[in-house]
Amino acid sequence: MKVPAAAAAAAGFDWFETGYPDGAVGGPMTQTNATLAAAGVRPFAYINLGELAPSLAGIAKYTGQVLAHNSQWNTDSVDVTDPSWQRWIVARADEAYAEGSRGVKWDVGTPTIPPGKTRADVNAAIATMMSNIRANHPDLRFIFNQGESFMLAYPDLADALENEGLMSVAAQLR
Repeated sequence: MKVPAAAAAAAGFDWFETGYPDGAVGGPMTQTNATLAAAGVRPFAYINLGELAPSLAGIAKYTGQVLAHNSQWNTDSVDVTDPSWQRWIVARADEAYAEGSRGVKWDVGTPTIPPGKTRADVNAAIATMMSNIRANHPDLRFIFNQGESFMLAYPDLADALENEGLMSVAAQLR
């Protein structure tokens, strides 16, 4: 999908989510981010923190366990404590930054807990990744979709929280 950068820039947003890093520094995502930044809009990349799309499996080089399959989105839940996943996430954030993103929306902010681990183990792994990314890019901001337990445990590593499913859940409760 082509991001309507000029329209988003003119709309008065403070930040705008542009989508997955495309891996082409100087390419379409770089141009979109530059248009937004020139208008004072902080461009945010979208990166899935806890699930891997099959189309990215080869380049991700994830060697950990697949914990479940999300058939709705055709993604696999991964073990975020696995070092291969942590390398992938840091590399994706570096890629987004190189393309001009100055924020990341982390989807699946409450990843699946792998066997033998706890939520605290998962949160600590996320904190390690976020700390590494912030060490390289101190001006990068993080928004977590869900991730309430992470944000409570590590408030200094989360700039904002969203819960995109909250309204759909509320509608189902009526």
